Amino acid sequence: QILEAVKSVKTKVQVDDSVTDEMWIKVYGVLYMQEPELFWLTSAKVVKGKLWYWETDPELIASMQKDITAKASEVLAQAEGKDTFGKLKVFHDYICLNNDFVKEEGFNQTIYGGFVKGTIQCEGYAKTMQYLCDMAGIESMVIVGSNEANDTHAWNVVKVDGEWYNLDCTWDDPILDPVDTDFIRYYYFLAADSDISGVTHFPDNSYFTYPICSSGENYYKREGYYAES
Repeated sequence: QILEAVKSVKTKVQVDDSVTDEMWIKVYGVLYMQEPELFWLTSAKVVKGKLWYWETDPELIASMQKDITAKASEVLAQAEGKDTFGKLKVFHDYICLNNDFVKEEGFNQTIYGGFVKGTIQCEGYAKTMQYLCDMAGIESMVIVGSNEANDTHAWNVVKVDGEWYNLDCTWDDPILDPVDTDFIRYYYFLAADSDISGVTHFPDNSYFTYPICSSGENYYKREGYYAES
């Protein structure tokens, strides 16, 4: 019901008394994070039965979607013919090299920020990756939680060759002084839980049980950029 309401830009959803506030928050939270194509939807307020939007004009939303589709199609074309690892690297590199981290700005939590404006925060990074994975048929999801400073954070888990991995474009796109627009890192590209979970990344498991990421075949192992001694 929420999904259909958002597609029609409706501001209310009829729910009966059996739906508690806690149920609404959980269902809304999952839909809001896992359906990145709904870029006009906001989570600024979460109240049972009510919806708020970044934009409500259907014609403007359609125009913005055209801009998103055009840019996403370019990225997907660059990944054409590559295996899952290769596609994810194309997506990761595009997102990191074409966006700046901005904490407070319209659409910075959305794929419109990630593909068109070039200014996003962690949620925008994760949703842009999720959108590309959805388009490419790669199993993935957005994970929400916090960092070691207890600030809210979002990243992805992705499935490669039957194994789940963490992938965090936000933290692979460092803020440098002086600025280096060509610099990119891969610390958080296909990371295992043992590398980050409970160390730098603290997932919130209240929405659903996240897949376990136990493989050590990260970027450095796959590319041969490591030493055994």
